[in-house]
Parts: sequence; structure tokens; C-alpha cells
Amino acid sequence: MAFACSAILVGAFGAGCFCKPCKEKIALPILYGIFLFFVWVIILVIGIVVTAVSFSSPEAIQSFCTGDAGNSRVAFISDQIESIDVSINNYANSFMCSSVCPCDNNQSAPWKALNETYLNARNRT
Repeated sequence: MAFACSAILVGAFGAGCFCKPCKEKIALPILYGIFLFFVWVIILVIGIVVTAVSFSSPEAIQSFCTGDAGNSRVAFISDQIESIDVSINNYANSFMCSSVCPCDNNQSAPWKALNETYLNARNRT
């Protein structure tokens, strides 16, 4: 919310352009103000979404994560988040304990020894 308020304030100053060099070129402050207005709207929408999710019940959050919220848009967003998560994990895993990022065998052995049941119980697969 603080970012949204600061964007409004900066947009107001940009549209009015209270400094002398800007007063001569009126198009620049108007474009600046319009741009910052859209930035403010985006930040406000993101803030509303984050606030709404943070006040949701644990059941609603879990239904979003599993994709069974009953809404096709929610299911689509959930699938996209899962797809991005899988691709980021696969990318990071391709470098872990490789020549790019070598691991000490004594430190990595306990992690490599974990079985699938142990990992599934902790949602780590």
C-alpha cells in the first residue's frame, strides 16, 4: 500500500511537474503521470490479491494449491504455478552436485540417501 501511495504522489508531481525545466515541455510530465498511474494500478491490484490470499482460510489455500477450487481460472492459474515451479526446480537440480556446483560427498550423502516415501510425506518430490 505504501508503494501505491508513493506512486500516486510521484505521478501527481510528474503530471504537474513543479520544476521549471519541465514546465516548458508539457508532453513529458503528462506521459510520466500516465505511466505512473498504470504502475499504481498494477501495484494496487497485486496488493489486493496478496492481501486476499493472506486472509483466506487454510482450506481455500490448499484447494488452490491442489487445483480443485471448482473454478476454471483458478485451476488454470494453479496449473501454471505448478508448471513454473517444476521447471525452476528442474533447472536448479541440473546444476546441483555437478561440475558447476560441486558438493562434498560427506555432506550430500544423507540427502541422496532419502527414499521416495520420506520425501512424499514432506511434499518434497
